[in-house]
Amino acid sequence: MRNALPIALILLAVAVGAWILLSSEEEPEPGAFGSYDDPGSSDDPDLLTGGGLKGSGPEPRKGPDRRPYKPIDPRKVPRGTLDVAPVGPDLAPIPNRHLRIYVEPTTRKDWTKQLGQYDDETGVWTFKNVLAGEVEVRLFGDHVIATKQKAEVSANGRSRVQIHVELAGAVLYQVKLRDGTEPKDVKVTLFNLDDEPIAAYHESRSARRITTPRVAKTSVQGPRGAVFGVPAGSYRLRVDTDDHGYVDTGVAVQLSETAEVKVELGR
Repeated sequence: MRNALPIALILLAVAVGAWILLSSEEEPEPGAFGSYDDPGSSDDPDLLTGGGLKGSGPEPRKGPDRRPYKPIDPRKVPRGTLDVAPVGPDLAPIPNRHLRIYVEPTTRKDWTKQLGQYDDETGVWTFKNVLAGEVEVRLFGDHVIATKQKAEVSANGRSRVQIHVELAGAVLYQVKLRDGTEPKDVKVTLFNLDDEPIAAYHESRSARRITTPRVAKTSVQGPRGAVFGVPAGSYRLRVDTDDHGYVDTGVAVQLSETAEVKVELGR
């Protein structure tokens, strides 16, 4: 009992000293780095980006080469209507099923690309509520060579642009294994007569899988797909897999037509 009292007094003194030391530290000011109520705010209006928070990112660089992004009110932007008339070599309209067209303003890269409506009688695509000023019309499809062209859209008016399109063809392929099943993925390449892979649009096309078209010389796609926007001529379609080898198939591509190729893989 005699030793217990001094030990208790020592422990009490240590606890009181620790409390005094911790309470003497300076508490961070509200809004200071490391405090719980740090808002990360700024009074600089130029740091307010579309949908973002003030001070949520680094301050934009100042200078003539870069200006801070300034959001705009879509309701105050002048707009117009653009008619796009794609025509072939004989100036006849290109059928709707062959084309994919969208319009994108060149002055605002953050503006959503717009899709148009096709008129079966006139063969013209109409794009409404397009941002006034210079736009870029992009066009591609199964039976045409991809192209793009600048156009000018009048504010509160209607403009028209005619695009001359070069015709092409497409290759539609279907791949199966010897047991009748389909591989998950295949590597697809189209070679010309000089054994050079050519760049064209590649896309998977099946009820279960449709991919975004992309320009490539070789791409990994599903077992059913297409290579399109191909100039007329003789080619060799190579379908390759890691587990089942590859097969080369000769194919003739003709203008405004789709050649169908069925491939069987297996070792």
